[in-house]
Amino acid sequence: MKASSKDIYQRGSDRLNTYKEVIVRTKDLPLRCPMSDDAVWCSHPRVSLAIESMEHQEISCPYCGTKYRLED
Repeated sequence: MKASSKDIYQRGSDRLNTYKEVIVRTKDLPLRCPMSDDAVWCSHPRVSLAIESMEHQEISCPYCGTKYRLED
C-alpha cells in the first residue's frame, strides 16, 4: 500500500514513519503498519490491522499511534 500526499492529513518527513493519519481504500487491504513504503530502520514490528471489521472503519496502530481511516 502506498500513501500519496492527497491521502495524508498530517505528514512528517517522507520516509521516516511519521504519518499521523492515513486514508486507505479497499484496494489497499489487508492493512499493515508500518506501510510497505516506510523506512525499515526506524520501524516497529509489522502488525496487521483489521480496519474493515471496525464499526467506524477507523483504527490506530498499537505501536506508533498512526490513525487509519477506510474510505471508498
